Amino acid sequence: FKQKTAYEIRLSLVGSEMCKETDLGERDAAVRLDTAILSVLKAGQVRTGDLGGKATSAQYTDAVIAAMAPR
Repeated sequence: FKQKTAYEIRLSLVGSEMCKETDLGERDAAVRLDTAILSVLKAGQVRTGDLGGKATSAQYTDAVIAAMAPR
């Protein structure tokens, strides 16, 4: 493969679903993660390569973490 694409958003959503659908007891955290991902997507400032953007995995991660921060 010439490009390294991890499909960060898909992986984040899968992790969130695992937290919701298993007995991990992390449903609230999963909902917070979902909300943060949607917030980042709606803002449109940070787009990874799988969505036609140029943001790195680190930039995407930082944006999601910032969106999860209490306000």
